[in-house]
Amino acid sequence: MKTLSIDPAILTFAAAVRNALDDLPADDIDDLTDGLEADLSEQAADGRPALADPVAYADELRAAAGLAPRAAAGRAPLIDLALVRANLRHAPEDLARAIRSRPGLSAIADLLISMRPVWWTIRGLVLVGALTIEWLANSAQRVPLWLWIAASVGVVVSVQWGRGRWLPTRGRRAIPFVASVVAVLAIIPLYIGVTTYVSRQFAEVYSGAGFEPTGLQLDGTPITNVFAYGPDGELLTDVQLFDQEGNPLTVTGADFGGAVLDGYNEIGYYALIPRSSAPGAAGWNIYPLVSLDPAYFDADGLPTANNPTIESTPPFERTQPLVGATVPDGGEK
Repeated sequence: MKTLSIDPAILTFAAAVRNALDDLPADDIDDLTDGLEADLSEQAADGRPALADPVAYADELRAAAGLAPRAAAGRAPLIDLALVRANLRHAPEDLARAIRSRPGLSAIADLLISMRPVWWTIRGLVLVGALTIEWLANSAQRVPLWLWIAASVGVVVSVQWGRGRWLPTRGRRAIPFVASVVAVLAIIPLYIGVTTYVSRQFAEVYSGAGFEPTGLQLDGTPITNVFAYGPDGELLTDVQLFDQEGNPLTVTGADFGGAVLDGYNEIGYYALIPRSSAPGAAGWNIYPLVSLDPAYFDADGLPTANNPTIESTPPFERTQPLVGATVPDGGEK
C-alpha cells in the first residue's frame, strides 16, 4: 500500500484556513475543510499556482457554502448603541403610556402637568441662585437691586423655555431638560447658602452693634414706669422729666407712636398710658404713667373705649425722707 506524503507547507496552509474559520461551529469547519489537505496536494501535483492567502481561501469556502463573511458572522457587541439610543428616544412615550394605563397615576400626572408653571418659576430662581451662591454664603449685605433684577430675568427666561419660546432650533428640547437637571442638583447647595445668609442677617440684627434698644433702661433692662418721691419721702405725681438738652425722658423711645404701652415684666402684664393732664398726644415723660384695667380688654387683648384708668402700683408707698426735709406731720427731722 502506497502512503501519500503531504507537503508540510500544505499542512500549515490548511491549519491557517481552519483558524480563519474558527468563528464557526466545529461541525461546519469539518464540513468545509474535509479533505482539504488532499485537495491542496492534488492541486500542487497538477502544477496549479500555490495558495498564498489562507484567509482569502477561507472566505471562498464561506461563500461557496452560503455563509456570511466573518465580519458579519462575528460575535455581537455587548452593548448595541443604536438600540440604546432608540430606547432612550422613546422612553418618555413609553413612560407616559405606562402612567396613563393606571387611573391613580394618571390623575397625579395631570396635577403635575397643571403645576408646570410653578416648576418653571422655581427653576429660574434656583438657576440664578446657583450662580450667586458664593455671594449668598459670604455676604452680610442686604439683597442688592441687581440680584432682584437677575432673579426676575431668570424666572421670565425659564417660563419662556417651558413654553417652547426663546430657544434655538438645535437643542430646543435639550436646553430645558438640562436646565431642569442642573436646577434639581443645585437645590440642596442653594438651600444651605440661603439659610447661611438668613442666619447671618439675624445675627447682624441682634448683635450688640446692630441692635440698640430704645427708651429708658437700667443696666440694659428696659424701664416701663418711673416713680418719683419728694424730699419728705412721699410719692409725687405729674413729674415731668427731661434730659440735659431738654429732650423728654420717655420709657417708650422717641419714635414710639402708639397710644398704649403694654407688655410683660417680672410682675406680669402691664398696659400704660400718659396721664390725662398731658396735652395732646404728649405726656410719655410725665410720671408715673397710669395703668389700664385689664378686666376691660376685649377678646383681642386691646383696651375698650371705656377702659378705666387706675394708678400704677408703686414699688413702695413712701421712702425715707431726706435729711432736713419737712415730714408729713409738720415736724422737722
